[in-house]
Amino acid sequence: MGSLKDEHGRSGKRDDDSQYSRNRGGAGTVFEKRHAFSLSAAGGSAFASPAVILLRCGYARPGRAWRQKFTKIALLYTHKWLVRKHTAVCKTPDTLAGTPMWNLKIMDTNKPLYIALADALERDIRSGVLQPGDRLPSHRELAKAVGVTVTTITRAYAEAEKRNLITAMVGMGTFVAADAGVAASLVDTTVQNVKAVNMGLVHPLHGSEHYLEEVVGQVLARGGLHRYVPYAFPQGHYGHRETGARWVARFGVCASAETVVVTAGTQHALHCIFSTLFEPGDRVAVEKYTYPGVKSAARANGIRLEAVEMDAQGMLPESLDALCQRQAVKGLYTAGLVQNPTNSSMGPQRRLTLSEVIRRHGLLLLEDGVDAFLAEGGERTLSALLPEQSIFICGMAQAFYTGLRIAFVVAPQAMCASIAQGVVDSIWMTPPLCAEIICETINSGIADKIIAGKKSELDRRMALFKERLHGHSFVLDQRSMHVWLELTDGWTSTAFEQATQRVGLQVYSSEKFTVGHMPPPNCVRLAISSPETMQTFRQGLDLLVLVLEGGHEA
Repeated sequence: MGSLKDEHGRSGKRDDDSQYSRNRGGAGTVFEKRHAFSLSAAGGSAFASPAVILLRCGYARPGRAWRQKFTKIALLYTHKWLVRKHTAVCKTPDTLAGTPMWNLKIMDTNKPLYIALADALERDIRSGVLQPGDRLPSHRELAKAVGVTVTTITRAYAEAEKRNLITAMVGMGTFVAADAGVAASLVDTTVQNVKAVNMGLVHPLHGSEHYLEEVVGQVLARGGLHRYVPYAFPQGHYGHRETGARWVARFGVCASAETVVVTAGTQHALHCIFSTLFEPGDRVAVEKYTYPGVKSAARANGIRLEAVEMDAQGMLPESLDALCQRQAVKGLYTAGLVQNPTNSSMGPQRRLTLSEVIRRHGLLLLEDGVDAFLAEGGERTLSALLPEQSIFICGMAQAFYTGLRIAFVVAPQAMCASIAQGVVDSIWMTPPLCAEIICETINSGIADKIIAGKKSELDRRMALFKERLHGHSFVLDQRSMHVWLELTDGWTSTAFEQATQRVGLQVYSSEKFTVGHMPPPNCVRLAISSPETMQTFRQGLDLLVLVLEGGHEA
């Protein structure tokens, strides 16, 4: 077993060389103090609870040792206090059973031991001692090496997983997460004004949305605004749900007012679904590179995301099938038309094969249709093949008016009441006036004008991107507002993101999208729709090329 040392290099051992020598006899156990900084006492860890220590000392026994009791208590608590005044230095073996092992060196004992272990993990991950994908020792191995109980290690690993530092895979072990320490949210709430050219967070070409005043004018001219002031039915106004049903029919999704819930955007929809249709600890399968919003929503609701292998057509059905045979998976999240961030796109046969796996394992499909409006007519979503066990989330933010925060959620009628309860639990109701403006945009035909304008602008930007990035490897799609760029040799995605920040350009590294333990690819996502004008977009491309061609010197 390993030993724990104080800051002066002194150590204590168990059994015969214990910090206390045992003399079993009489009414209790008598301890003679030898070393104040050893972490092995009373036949076990010094971090054992006082009740356990007192029982080991024989305090449950009546007898003649009353005068000794207070001496024992004083010795034990003085020892514990002295230990907590020092930082423990732990020596663990470099390998166990021939496998390289995390070598825990420093541990702060001024806090609960499981927290101290999780802090040590976080410290070594952030300092680079541990890398994404590194395998960690098993619970028993680390417990034996540190000299604590398996329960303590279990709590420490659970705390580290809650901090998004590690991921556990049944039958494979525990690994440093690919996105360890990376914030799940794409938005830094501590920064109010970012002066860099934004090609990170996707903005949906707001310059094409000059129809807003016309739409609001039509809503005002029609009158009846008082209808949107009182509390509304949690599922949404009936007319708004009817409009939503007609809108999603464009993508092959069959719906009615009874099967639509109006939520405050896609992110809100995910929270409503996870909080009502899933339980903490449930597993949801996702592509190994996925939308960060589902990562943050899952974490907030205690949902475990399981990474599934993918290729140029998205999620691999055989990989999903193997995962479902290995673990109890309850749901699946994906974007059926164009995947975020890789721009992989399912063909009809892949969509059919994947739907068969979903049906066979009884998974609840959550399909994100945020970019579906860019698809050509006739393209069918994955949800259209599985109406009885799918939820289609059609966010309107990328189509128009991100500030109004509206999404139409199509679900089996039996689930709609639960999702609506999620709306009540979070914001009570989706603002009806925002929904009315969105619905007026659709019903008046202005939506089609906005979408046509955005498609035209995206075509111009994609053509310019191809021209400026000629010779580089990237994936773009006419139905997507971003590009997945593969970096040249010598770059990591995190280093590239930092380099672009230094020259005034914001992009997103692949770590933000990665799930599981495999190291993230050397790729970045670029939102070509975010710069407000073509001039700003050109400026962003100039900065991008500067960093790519200038290397680390840029």
